[in-house]
Amino acid sequence: MRGNGRCCSRRARGTAPRMRKPQYNVAIIGATGTVGRELVAVLDQRGFPLGSLRLFASAASAGEENEVAGVRIEELTGDTRLKDTDLVFLACQETVARVWRSRALEAGAFVIDLGAGNTGAPSMPLVVPEVNAGALARVREGRLVGSPDPAAIALAVVLGAVSQIVAIRDVVTTVLDPVSLAGRQGIEVLEQELYDLLNGREPAPPRIFSQRIAFNVVPDVGGGTATLETRGEQVLREHVRLL
Repeated sequence: MRGNGRCCSRRARGTAPRMRKPQYNVAIIGATGTVGRELVAVLDQRGFPLGSLRLFASAASAGEENEVAGVRIEELTGDTRLKDTDLVFLACQETVARVWRSRALEAGAFVIDLGAGNTGAPSMPLVVPEVNAGALARVREGRLVGSPDPAAIALAVVLGAVSQIVAIRDVVTTVLDPVSLAGRQGIEVLEQELYDLLNGREPAPPRIFSQRIAFNVVPDVGGGTATLETRGEQVLREHVRLL
């Protein structure tokens, strides 16, 4: 072959179209609570592909602006609509979550219930990826998944690893729950009681917890039951069993 031996090929001009990453319309119910605020921060830190973000709370917080997302808080009312929402996070009390769980599902959204008050109804699997990631297969059909009680998550991860080595017959554990389990109000009560005590004043009578919580450990999580267990103890036992 004559010539300089170089073979030239012509490249097609232009660039290949880029695939657009999916974006999700997200709503957070209970956005001003401890869990809700942290969730907004995590979504921002992880670069979650948001199409839109709606933040809902009670009338007391309506109109406030979330400093991380730059989104104003909407009041959650009976007229609130979740049309075109892809994903709804429930970071609220069980009484509120029970109502909006069904409304979000009716609107066609996927629902992640972050409250520890759920008991793992058959329609709502509780999932800890390190323990039972296979349960996520049920989420696509039911569009509902629950996050277990925080203490149950920690205990299930440990017991899951131990059970791979030896059979577990009984478990006795001591759980010290933080005041943040009672939400922002619990934290504020602790701060105020600490301030009063450190300044030589008697704190106000308890209103969130059954006893003074500053410099104290209170054996009461979730109220008592007919079986002499607290509600918190029942939830812990049930969630670990389900996991």
